[in-house]
Amino acid sequence: MNGTCVHIQKDCSDGNACTIDLCTNSTGECYYTNVTIPDITNCNVSYCDKTFGIVSTPYICTPKDKCRCNNNKCECTNFLASTGFKIGAGVLAAIIIGAVVAAVLFAIGAKKGYDFHQARTMNASNVNTNPLYQDKGGSGENPFYQENNV
Repeated sequence: MNGTCVHIQKDCSDGNACTIDLCTNSTGECYYTNVTIPDITNCNVSYCDKTFGIVSTPYICTPKDKCRCNNNKCECTNFLASTGFKIGAGVLAAIIIGAVVAAVLFAIGAKKGYDFHQARTMNASNVNTNPLYQDKGGSGENPFYQENNV
């Protein structure tokens, strides 16, 4: 047409939904660029399927009963039974070990304290060593006691 060359539209489709198919007008050559796959958004993971293109699926955290996706990250926690209190297994083990150590130290301390007390108490044989005590010189017999010989 009026000395203008017209190119016939060329089909550059490569059959891959993961590429953008382009044609250069000046040369008629095809070229391809990969589609941009978004990062994890709203806890969805995207990937490119050659047939369907970009596909998003929910980000699955494992194990499902203890983990959930929050702000595009998996958060996993252990829960004490029927409470909202979160505690890790290591912390729980440290608490139990600390309680056992405290009980053992208490038992040892109690025994040492008892032994110290026993060493300091006066024996019954030392009762007469009181300087204010004066022996009355009695025979130790009760004058009011009479034996009934029936």
